[in-house]
Amino acid sequence: MRWAELNGRMDRLVPVNGLDTAFSRLIWDVYEVRVIRDEWGDPLGFCAIGKRWDNRRRRMLPDEFFNHELVDVDIHDVDALAEFMEEYGFLGYHFLSTPITYQRFIELDSYLDKDVDYFEAITHFAWCIDDRYDDYFENPAPGFYRLLWNELKRIDDVLREQQPGVPYSKKALIYGVASIERVVETIKKWQRCSNMIKLLIKYNNIIDIARVLNLEVGQACDCLDGTVRSVNEHIGFLSPTIEIYDESRDRILMGAMPDQDVVGLEEAIAVQLWRFSLEAKEGYSICRECGRMFVRKRSKTAKVASRSTSQFCCDRCKNRDAQRRYRKSPGYLLKRSSK
Repeated sequence: MRWAELNGRMDRLVPVNGLDTAFSRLIWDVYEVRVIRDEWGDPLGFCAIGKRWDNRRRRMLPDEFFNHELVDVDIHDVDALAEFMEEYGFLGYHFLSTPITYQRFIELDSYLDKDVDYFEAITHFAWCIDDRYDDYFENPAPGFYRLLWNELKRIDDVLREQQPGVPYSKKALIYGVASIERVVETIKKWQRCSNMIKLLIKYNNIIDIARVLNLEVGQACDCLDGTVRSVNEHIGFLSPTIEIYDESRDRILMGAMPDQDVVGLEEAIAVQLWRFSLEAKEGYSICRECGRMFVRKRSKTAKVASRSTSQFCCDRCKNRDAQRRYRKSPGYLLKRSSK
């Protein structure tokens, strides 16, 4: 950047330092997400459609995302999952630098193991991520991948026809693909991490945590270890920095920002859980309606949710409680009986 081009517009510069401010300025790209379906309409997975540059970006998640959107999303509805990822970020992989159909070494029309292995290696696609299919010959992966690849090429052909003459860098193409199971398991993983951190804050005792989870102490230790490892893995790229922030133009002018290639929805969730574990040690509340532990109330009446002593985690729970109490009130019961 040529500093002379700013021509005196740097009159509201703020030095940004410390972990707290560094963690609050994550930026990641979000993309159009489509459900990949076969010719019979059965879902095969998800694909992310975007551009090499100039994609839509998110700067933050709603307060306590892990307490609301992450819990409320219907993991059994593929269309709801696609809308969820289109709004907040694709799950299960990091965006590729080259469109999938430009990967000339992929040829899934055959049944060769190496073709499937290469596709999985570059896309991080996993149609099944547990040990239910140890025997490869009982694994329908080759045939599944053949269907998937044909549908990806069909979608790619349609996208190209819709963008004649558009430069490559500005053309919306398929840059990512994820299996339904990978997306569902990723959501479940972060739900488990959220629950484990809340239990740790509430009890601070592995015996009590094991009792609540109905596990042996050793199993509870493994769960807790997996939780902190998952969070640490996804915030490990962040470190304290000094950056120069231009308030008037809402951008960092000088200093290192996290590499957007490694920032996504999972990293943003991990940062929220890290912040929650820090704030909840100073005090938390239990929602009287849904029973969730929370620090910051989700409310439409405030632009920025702050630490709250409210009995409800959000306006929706507050309204539900008010409606329930109203239906039990003498005036409502008298009104009902008079009809």
